[in-house]
Amino acid sequence: MGMGHMEILLVPLEGVPLYATLFASETSRSILQFYRPDDLGFAVRVRTTSLGAALSLVSELRWYVRRYTREVLFRLEEGVYASHALAEEIYARESEPDAIGGGRHLFVFRSGSPLKVIPAEGGGKEVDTADMEGAELVIDVRGPLRGEKAGEKEEGEGGDEAQNSDEMARSL
Repeated sequence: MGMGHMEILLVPLEGVPLYATLFASETSRSILQFYRPDDLGFAVRVRTTSLGAALSLVSELRWYVRRYTREVLFRLEEGVYASHALAEEIYARESEPDAIGGGRHLFVFRSGSPLKVIPAEGGGKEVDTADMEGAELVIDVRGPLRGEKAGEKEEGEGGDEAQNSDEMARSL
């Protein structure tokens, strides 16, 4: 990993014009003013000098990250990115990028379409190339995605809510 610079991809929640949102706010605008982020359409790319600088920038932006992004990804090498959780582990020297914990996913970006995330566990499984057709960018993401870390569940994920409503319906 060339430590010359680190690239962060801020992947917006569906329908969020992330670049415009970040620059509409004085706070995030002032945090980002020295970084000259690029609006890629499907994500906002920010370059920093190192992984440590990238993590601290994301930490400064955490209010926006929580509200407006689906994932924050950190580039390990061409086409390969670490999830936020894995990036923090690598930074804390607890993990080599190759010791992939929390799996692998392919992120398929197409202009004008929602992001498609395809599990690519173990890498041996063939990914359906139809999933890749017309893609603007396909990247390999290592490490646990947001909401996959132990004990952390995102709203709307996990079948509990549905189960509970079934049980409630049954008890009526």
